Amino acid sequence: MKFATQLLQKYNYLCEKKPLITISISSGFILGLGDGLMQILQFYKQKKQSDNQQIQENLNNIENLHLSKSNQIQLNLQRQSFKLDKQRTLNMAIFGWFFLGPLSYFWYCRLLPKMVPVSPNTQISNKQLFQKIFYDETIMSLAYYTTFLYVMTRLERKNHSEGIEKVKKDFFTCYKADLLYWPFIQFVNFRYFPIHLQSVAVNVASTLWGAFLSYVQNKE
Repeated sequence: MKFATQLLQKYNYLCEKKPLITISISSGFILGLGDGLMQILQFYKQKKQSDNQQIQENLNNIENLHLSKSNQIQLNLQRQSFKLDKQRTLNMAIFGWFFLGPLSYFWYCRLLPKMVPVSPNTQISNKQLFQKIFYDETIMSLAYYTTFLYVMTRLERKNHSEGIEKVKKDFFTCYKADLLYWPFIQFVNFRYFPIHLQSVAVNVASTLWGAFLSYVQNKE
């Protein structure tokens, strides 16, 4: 517990003293983690579907195969093992390090505080709070998802036209889901977190969101 407290204090210190570097590193790590979680979920979902299909086939052909149901299931499980797509996870981390991290820093630490100034040591008003949420859900979301879908597609070694097509195809999928998730997160974030930690709070909430974006980017 003491170690965790010291770690959080150190992290808070780095966010104040070296916010750009700290936020960028955090963004890459969290998006990579989100992608890893999504890969695990996708693997076990596909594995379950495959197992169910295989079991049914085995039951239909069990007399010809001369295998018991339990032995066949065990054989099927042994054939499958999770293997992380490292390049896919690395692509997500690269986007976090070099795109989302800097974007979050300049938005939450520089630009948004100027657009909606809040006096130090004062409680943010409801008007200011909803202004921040509105700007975040319009300006930042537009920049975030456009950049994410295009850059991730290019990191997959696809061309410019394919990147543009990906944005056109999936932008509103991301944005509609965003409206069901982020306004509530940002309400708490802007109300209770200091400016230098707001992008960090977004990054923490982005662990699950990164898994969702990974799914959108990699779905067939």
